[in-house]
Amino acid sequence: MCWGSVQQAARNEMLNLLMAPVGIAYNLEESEKLVAKAAKNDTLIHFFGHCKDGELHLGDERIDSTRFKMIIAKLLERGENRRSPYNLIFLNACETLTGELDDSFRNAAARPGLCGIIATEASVPRTFAADFGLRFLKSMLVDGKSIGDTMETLRRDPDLWPLNLLYSCYASAEYRIVS
Repeated sequence: MCWGSVQQAARNEMLNLLMAPVGIAYNLEESEKLVAKAAKNDTLIHFFGHCKDGELHLGDERIDSTRFKMIIAKLLERGENRRSPYNLIFLNACETLTGELDDSFRNAAARPGLCGIIATEASVPRTFAADFGLRFLKSMLVDGKSIGDTMETLRRDPDLWPLNLLYSCYASAEYRIVS
């Protein structure tokens, strides 16, 4: 099997995995629709793309931390009547933990109603990010593992080393998706 077909197979596997719970958004407007559509359940938002100079790049659109805070606020509004919302953000894009503390994605995600954030501390190749993201989502969504077990497994995987060490997890180790 050639590398191109392996990448296509992994892409198809990820698309199938993501379509089941809510769906995939390719731009800001679609992202906001998905947030509004999400059931009033615990939510895992996985962003896969690029980040440069403090902006997430989603296709031709850019989302700065202020716009990101607004998207997160919409997510949290829908669960404000719940006793303990349990939402997790995975920013699978380069350098999403960097930036001025007051104007960073890490700071935007540090708020009541969010269980935590997973993000990168440096640049990672796109193919690696896709592989890491797929393994992460399969572990959480298909295998039902906790985020602590998932991150531990991914950090110990020799096929992912050393780039796997660039992913930081600021979340409750017991967080898990329950269907």
